[in-house]
Amino acid sequence: MWVLAALLSGLIAACSPVASAAQADHHTPYRLFLVQGGDLVIRGDYVRVADRVAFLLPLDLPEGRQGAQLITVPAGAVDWETTRRYAEAVRAARYAASHGEAEFEQMSAAVARALNEIAFTEDPRARVALARSTRQRLLDWMDANHGYRAPDVVEIVALLDEAVSADTGGAADGDLSVSLVATTGRPRAMPVLPAPSLQEIIARALTASRLSAVPEERLAILDAVAAVLDDPRSELGAEWREVTRAIAVRDRAAEARRVAAYAELRRESLAQAAAFARRADVHGVRTVLDGVRARDAELGRRNPDHLAALLSAIDGYLTEARALRLERDHRLHATTAARAYGADVKQVMARFTASRAALDDIRLLAGPAASALAALDRGLTDALDSLSGHVPPVEARVVHELLRQAINLAATAARQRYEAVLEGDLSGAWDSAAAAAGALMLFDRAAVELDRVLPQTERN
Repeated sequence: MWVLAALLSGLIAACSPVASAAQADHHTPYRLFLVQGGDLVIRGDYVRVADRVAFLLPLDLPEGRQGAQLITVPAGAVDWETTRRYAEAVRAARYAASHGEAEFEQMSAAVARALNEIAFTEDPRARVALARSTRQRLLDWMDANHGYRAPDVVEIVALLDEAVSADTGGAADGDLSVSLVATTGRPRAMPVLPAPSLQEIIARALTASRLSAVPEERLAILDAVAAVLDDPRSELGAEWREVTRAIAVRDRAAEARRVAAYAELRRESLAQAAAFARRADVHGVRTVLDGVRARDAELGRRNPDHLAALLSAIDGYLTEARALRLERDHRLHATTAARAYGADVKQVMARFTASRAALDDIRLLAGPAASALAALDRGLTDALDSLSGHVPPVEARVVHELLRQAINLAATAARQRYEAVLEGDLSGAWDSAAAAAGALMLFDRAAVELDRVLPQTERN
């Protein structure tokens, strides 16, 4: 084992620093690769929220002056697998260019010390345990550091596996070879692309302006591109600059027209929806919604956020129109029912009014004759039956009950007076007088309340 340890120590010492294939540094930018092809250079990192991706789009100016524009693009426009792999490649390149080699040397020194300890350990089991621990430490370090110096690490791990196999008589655990295969089978890293030229930055900015779903972002990008193209210190070719500027100016003019069209669409549609809502015209508000969607399609569906806000506002008017429609329909129904009830009850009240003189005589113990009392009882009983056949509206239920009690009490007064006349019972006559007085009082109260609870509701 000590001979193998010496070989491993020599191998570690022989591992010379390697330069990053991409020659990247900590300024190497990330990129968003697009499903349609191409990519967008971004400054810093991106943030993905729901169905959008937000990032800073660099617009570097001559003489090292830096600029950037915040922009969002649809998440569905991004090739996420390629973007992820490239981000990993950039991180690996940044690590290699910064402190990768220094940390590799530290790791190598630690492994060399471990190998020296292995060489002077007499217990075979302890040697195997140390070798396995060192091996795993190497693999973990490589995985945690983007596969830096992977060929060197794998070669050292392979020799450690031979040492473990020799100490165990070739009966090493199978998971060692499996781990090695998994490590050496790492997917090949994407090459890190060189920093884009100013011309490439401008071309990517124009692409980003077409992908963004926010008009303010599109206008800001196009204005920034025009500013870069108009900078007299730029070394861009005159012909390319002229053609590109014409494209930017054309796109900006089209965008400005769209912004104005959406503003006009918002103003007109909200005014129309509000007018329809005030009239409780549900169909009218729905027509406005359909018109907004159709106009948005004509404009290329280029303003989803503003459209969503506009549709939400019109939905609010639709809710108002539906509520007002229901309120008016309810009021119409209630008014119609109240009028019908009032017309029917007037006939009942007319019968009671025709009996007032007789009831007043009963109240004063001044008659009427027995023959008139029987007819009075029958008439009041018929009026009570008629009233029972009518269902009052909610607001007239209390009045309906007052009227029922008045008629019922009047009929009771007529029967009591009739019995008092037949028997010559003065006490019974006084009871009928009290009943008649109560009936008249309740009826007058019911008449007043009925006029109050059945207002003259305006027709719809």
